[in-house]
Amino acid sequence: MTKPIVNELEELSYAIVGDQEAKLGLLLRSEKQSLLNQVFVLNRNQLTNRQENLKPELVPDISLKLDILYLLVNLDDTVQEELGPIYTNFISRIYNDTSFLTFLVKDQNYLINNIPVILKFVTLLRLCTNNCKSVKCPYIQNLNILLKSLIIINIEDKTGSDYQSLKIISELLYIFILLIKQNSPAKSSENYNEYYTLNHKTNPILKLDLNLTFYLQRLLLTIAEKYMYDIDFKYETKYPSGQSIRKQFVIYDCLANKNVTDSSVLVPNSLCISDNIDVSLMTNALALYSMVTEYRDDFKSLWNNFHFNIFLSSLLRSSSTAFKCSLLNFILQPYLLSVKVRKNIRRLRQFLPELFKCFEYQDLPWWFDPFDTINSLLEAYNVSHTRNNPILKFLTNTNIIQSLLSLFSQCLSLPYQTNDTLKTITKFIRLSSLISYHDEAYRTFFLKNDNFLNHLENSLDNHLDILKDFLSNEDQLRDLVSNKGITLPPIYDSEFTFCWLILLKAFSRSVTTLRAYLKKKRFAEQIYLIVKLTYQVIDTCDFAGKTFLEGEIKIMGAALGCICNFVMEFSSLQCQLLESGVEEMVGEILKNPKFKSVQQQSIAFDPLFSEETKTIIRTNSLWVLRHLMYNCQIVEKLELLKKIPLSIILEFINDPSWDVQVQCFELLRNLTCNSRKIVNMLLKNFRVAENDSFHDAKTLPANSTYLFDFLAKKLRLLNALVPVEEKILEAILYVIVNIAAVNERKKQMVFEQDEILEIIKEILTEDIDTKNSKYGNNSLLKLVSIWALSNLLWDSTLSLYAQYTLDPNSNFGIKDVDNDKGYSLDSRHVSYSRASRSITPNAASNFNESGTNIHIVDDESELRGYTKEYDEFVHGNDTVDGVPAETNTAIIERCQKLVDLGFYDLVKSKEFDDSLLVREKARVLAEHMDHLMRKKL
Repeated sequence: MTKPIVNELEELSYAIVGDQEAKLGLLLRSEKQSLLNQVFVLNRNQLTNRQENLKPELVPDISLKLDILYLLVNLDDTVQEELGPIYTNFISRIYNDTSFLTFLVKDQNYLINNIPVILKFVTLLRLCTNNCKSVKCPYIQNLNILLKSLIIINIEDKTGSDYQSLKIISELLYIFILLIKQNSPAKSSENYNEYYTLNHKTNPILKLDLNLTFYLQRLLLTIAEKYMYDIDFKYETKYPSGQSIRKQFVIYDCLANKNVTDSSVLVPNSLCISDNIDVSLMTNALALYSMVTEYRDDFKSLWNNFHFNIFLSSLLRSSSTAFKCSLLNFILQPYLLSVKVRKNIRRLRQFLPELFKCFEYQDLPWWFDPFDTINSLLEAYNVSHTRNNPILKFLTNTNIIQSLLSLFSQCLSLPYQTNDTLKTITKFIRLSSLISYHDEAYRTFFLKNDNFLNHLENSLDNHLDILKDFLSNEDQLRDLVSNKGITLPPIYDSEFTFCWLILLKAFSRSVTTLRAYLKKKRFAEQIYLIVKLTYQVIDTCDFAGKTFLEGEIKIMGAALGCICNFVMEFSSLQCQLLESGVEEMVGEILKNPKFKSVQQQSIAFDPLFSEETKTIIRTNSLWVLRHLMYNCQIVEKLELLKKIPLSIILEFINDPSWDVQVQCFELLRNLTCNSRKIVNMLLKNFRVAENDSFHDAKTLPANSTYLFDFLAKKLRLLNALVPVEEKILEAILYVIVNIAAVNERKKQMVFEQDEILEIIKEILTEDIDTKNSKYGNNSLLKLVSIWALSNLLWDSTLSLYAQYTLDPNSNFGIKDVDNDKGYSLDSRHVSYSRASRSITPNAASNFNESGTNIHIVDDESELRGYTKEYDEFVHGNDTVDGVPAETNTAIIERCQKLVDLGFYDLVKSKEFDDSLLVREKARVLAEHMDHLMRKKL
């Protein structure tokens, strides 16, 4: 007699419990497949026991089948890897061969009456999702409906609040956490805000519009209400209400006590939740709420519910590590996303000790990393609280960094590195760069640690060796990839090397570091070789694939960011990099169409790199040239333009990225400083560099001022209230300042631009009382506007004059302000003059804000008695009261027109401006205008 199938399944379940070999036999042996097929038969008839042709005792128990499937899925990690596609196909079969869940969500009655079976099925799905990330769960929408239905049943209707139904909710919450994390983009060096936005835009689970926020909020508030009455404040006191109120009408409020003055900084006594299922529900619900809910500063959000946040504060000393991590993840998320919340430093200080205690725990949940959270907080406060970073203060006061450095040394001393140890080392390097970013003490702390610098140097050498080996075996790798049709993975230490370069960039933000510490090492040589070799790989090795090349182009961008700092004028590494050929290297990068935006590419390329990555390359390449051209000789500028034609630089004036435009115009600002020749080159090349759509070149007359037409339109289109656009506007105005300083002819060209004069007037018209200010009452824009007027009124052929004032760059030094991507210094000062301000009887020098000497002339006919071809300065011969007769009239006429246009009154009003530099420059210009008007009389 044939043994009933139920008995066979029972024997099977007993045989495979804890026996890996028995499980493998069932999965691999062909003679066992018929029995395995019976396990997969899950249908409505079996569930409801309605098969008329079978006796009830012969109907396999669905619960037993689920138990067997759970046992078969629950294999060791090594066994799963050995099985490979067999295991993944088994998981796929579990997903695809069952219609069980679809039936459940449609039949509310069955859902209520079969909670134990549903719990086993959901637990099986959770194990499948956790063990096999490559196979996507097809039940996402059904799981969403099931979760919402169970929350309604157990929380709102109060009809089935038993342990098993709550356990199902907890398992479903965990499944959604798994699905969201598995589909999240890789966390790289971008700040948390960018990563958070990217995740919500690209994560396929979050894009399904599951609308879980309301149900999660209801669930969390319901659990909180159960324990709200247990909240206890150590220093609360009872006081008479002054009126008799019936006890049953009194509503308890933990914040109603008059001793509670500031609820945002309250931390009540520790509260213990004894019910483990409530702890599990809150742990998973808080973690999921932080993932699916976009932070908004509104009263409906749980983050703005004071009572709920006080309740969470009382749970931070919970014995459950996962619960504590979930609480910290929820509480700290607003600090990562909102500048307004970030200002509440007092409350943040209450949670920092608990956050750093997480380093002591061994059983941290997989979805929470204290390193990532601390790094994200540091990065956020480095932007909003540059000089008062509470995380840095906490690290300094507790000396935790010494313990982390010890952990870092232990990881580096391991006999071999795994992916996990490399990730830990990378996170510590990232932490080191963030704390060194604005803090000189920490920079010195790390730089004095020779072992630390040796590790940095050795890591860069290791990556260079890998790149050299890759290039030497390029042909073999190309054949391998083409024959097998595969793409190469990134080099194992790409992210590791990238973080080392970011740290080196943070170190190089210090004048002392550039002059002393970095000179002792081979960093300049290594950085140049990294840029050179990565460029070769990116330029010639397209076969490697997007994943491989993306890792190398990130490294190339970070290395260019380091060079930006290394080539500063006071750096001891500048000469070494120039001798290595950094100018030629940057020129090759700027000419290569692979790094240009899609709009700039004349030939379509496969999108191997993201636009953001290419923007970083263009930005930092121009930034290197900007620093090299600061305060350098005319000969050096002309040599650069022989290697990198001006037409190449002008291709970036309309780049889609504002950051690239900033560096392009700042480079033009430095190039045109003190150079009539480059100003003439700019006028001649501009028409070629600009798009035909902007201006019909055929209608332009000879010797037209097409450059100024473009600059005027550009100034009008920029929004000075946006910081990055304000920088572009300032740089353009300084280019105009430099042109106006060249000679009489260029002054007249600028003076004839009515729209530019009108923009300057609008800037100077604004003051602190101006409503709806277009330029934000910006003192930097006012200063450059006054410089422009000054250069229009000071004679280019005058060698002895008295226009000198406070050097706007007298406190020259590195600013601790970086660009948005974090790859180079913000050196807004780079075109300021640092030359001597002494006045001698034979020659007097005066430099404007951009370092432009106003004695520059243009045409050879205006050079009087000068034979040195490189000398652009002139001395006047025929003068009237120190002013040449032929130019005196034009200057006075320009001054009179400026007075008629109201500029004199505006300049006089700026003598009382908030900015010292604006006041001093306005005073000098007003005195000069008075002098010119007296000459007229």
